[in-house]
Amino acid sequence: MKSLDIVKTIYFELFERKAEDIIVLDMRKVSVIADYFVLSSINSVRGVKSLSDFTSKKLKDELNIHPKIEGLREGRWIILDVGDIFVHIFHSETREYFQLESLWKDAKNISIKK
Repeated sequence: MKSLDIVKTIYFELFERKAEDIIVLDMRKVSVIADYFVLSSINSVRGVKSLSDFTSKKLKDELNIHPKIEGLREGRWIILDVGDIFVHIFHSETREYFQLESLWKDAKNISIKK
Protein backbone atom coordinates (compact mmCIF):
# COMPACT_ATOMS: atom_id res chain seq x y z
CA MET A 1 0.00 0.00 0.00
CA LYS A 2 1.30 3.45 -0.89
CA SER A 3 2.08 5.97 1.84
CA LEU A 4 -0.53 8.41 0.56
CA ASP A 5 -3.22 5.70 0.79
CA ILE A 6 -2.24 5.11 4.42
CA VAL A 7 -2.38 8.88 5.02
CA LYS A 8 -5.92 8.93 3.62
CA THR A 9 -6.97 6.11 5.96
CA ILE A 10 -5.52 8.03 8.91
CA TYR A 11 -7.10 11.30 7.80
CA PHE A 12 -10.60 9.84 7.47
CA GLU A 13 -10.35 7.99 10.79
CA LEU A 14 -9.41 11.25 12.53
CA PHE A 15 -12.17 13.09 10.68
CA GLU A 16 -14.82 10.52 11.64
CA ARG A 17 -13.69 10.73 15.29
CA LYS A 18 -14.19 14.52 15.32
CA ALA A 19 -10.55 15.59 15.28
CA GLU A 20 -10.17 19.29 14.59
CA ASP A 21 -8.08 21.17 12.05
CA ILE A 22 -6.61 18.10 10.33
CA ILE A 23 -3.67 19.03 8.13
CA VAL A 24 -1.49 16.79 5.96
CA LEU A 25 2.00 18.05 5.17
CA ASP A 26 4.15 16.62 2.38
CA MET A 27 7.57 16.50 4.04
CA ARG A 28 9.50 14.83 1.22
CA LYS A 29 11.23 18.01 0.00
CA VAL A 30 11.88 19.57 3.42
CA SER A 31 12.92 16.72 5.73
CA VAL A 32 14.38 13.25 5.79
CA ILE A 33 12.56 12.13 8.95
CA ALA A 34 9.21 11.41 7.27
CA ASP A 35 7.38 11.66 3.96
CA TYR A 36 4.17 12.95 5.55
CA PHE A 37 3.00 14.59 8.75
CA VAL A 38 -0.66 14.35 9.70
CA LEU A 39 -1.57 16.95 12.33
CA SER A 40 -4.82 17.14 14.25
CA SER A 41 -6.10 18.37 17.58
CA ILE A 42 -8.93 18.03 20.05
CA ASN A 43 -9.85 19.93 23.18
CA SER A 44 -9.19 17.35 25.92
CA VAL A 45 -6.51 14.95 27.11
CA ARG A 46 -9.07 12.16 27.04
CA GLY A 47 -9.90 13.07 23.43
CA VAL A 48 -6.23 13.03 22.43
CA LYS A 49 -5.79 9.55 23.88
CA SER A 50 -9.03 8.37 22.29
CA LEU A 51 -8.02 9.62 18.82
CA SER A 52 -4.68 7.85 19.24
CA ASP A 53 -6.33 4.60 20.33
CA PHE A 54 -8.87 4.56 17.49
CA THR A 55 -6.31 5.51 14.85
CA SER A 56 -3.75 2.93 15.94
CA LYS A 57 -6.48 0.26 16.15
CA LYS A 58 -7.64 1.11 12.60
CA LEU A 59 -4.06 0.82 11.32
CA LYS A 60 -3.56 -2.53 13.06
CA ASP A 61 -6.92 -4.08 12.19
CA GLU A 62 -7.31 -2.94 8.59
CA LEU A 63 -3.76 -2.45 7.33
CA ASN A 64 -1.72 -4.68 9.66
CA ILE A 65 0.43 -1.68 10.59
CA HIS A 66 1.67 -1.45 14.17
CA PRO A 67 2.68 2.15 14.86
CA LYS A 68 5.15 3.15 17.54
CA ILE A 69 3.42 5.47 19.98
CA GLU A 70 4.97 8.28 22.03
CA GLY A 71 3.31 10.65 24.50
CA LEU A 72 0.50 8.47 25.85
CA ARG A 73 1.36 9.13 29.48
CA GLU A 74 0.89 12.91 29.30
CA GLY A 75 -1.77 12.82 26.58
CA ARG A 76 -1.18 16.36 25.33
CA TRP A 77 0.80 15.47 22.21
CA ILE A 78 0.82 11.91 20.96
CA ILE A 79 2.85 10.82 17.96
CA LEU A 80 2.09 7.68 16.00
CA ASP A 81 5.18 6.68 14.04
CA VAL A 82 4.07 4.75 10.98
CA GLY A 83 7.51 4.63 9.37
CA ASP A 84 7.46 7.34 6.74
CA ILE A 85 4.32 8.93 8.24
CA PHE A 86 4.14 10.74 11.58
CA VAL A 87 0.69 11.32 13.02
CA HIS A 88 0.64 14.20 15.52
CA ILE A 89 -2.43 14.30 17.75
CA PHE A 90 -2.43 17.41 19.92
CA HIS A 91 -4.44 18.86 22.74
CA SER A 92 -5.62 22.16 21.21
CA GLU A 93 -3.60 24.30 23.67
CA THR A 94 -0.43 22.30 23.06
CA ARG A 95 -0.82 22.60 19.30
CA GLU A 96 -1.26 26.35 19.57
CA TYR A 97 1.82 26.62 21.80
CA PHE A 98 4.18 24.60 19.58
CA GLN A 99 2.81 25.76 16.20
CA LEU A 100 4.34 22.83 14.34
CA GLU A 101 2.77 23.97 11.07
CA SER A 102 4.75 27.22 11.16
CA LEU A 103 7.93 25.32 11.93
CA TRP A 104 7.44 23.34 8.71
CA LYS A 105 5.92 26.15 6.65
CA ASP A 106 7.95 25.11 3.59
CA ALA A 107 6.15 21.76 3.46
CA LYS A 108 3.32 21.52 0.96
CA ASN A 109 -0.17 21.23 2.46
CA ILE A 110 -2.03 18.32 0.85
CA SER A 111 -5.78 18.35 0.38
CA ILE A 112 -7.39 14.97 1.07
CA LYS A 113 -10.64 14.11 -0.68
CA LYS A 114 -12.77 10.98 -0.81
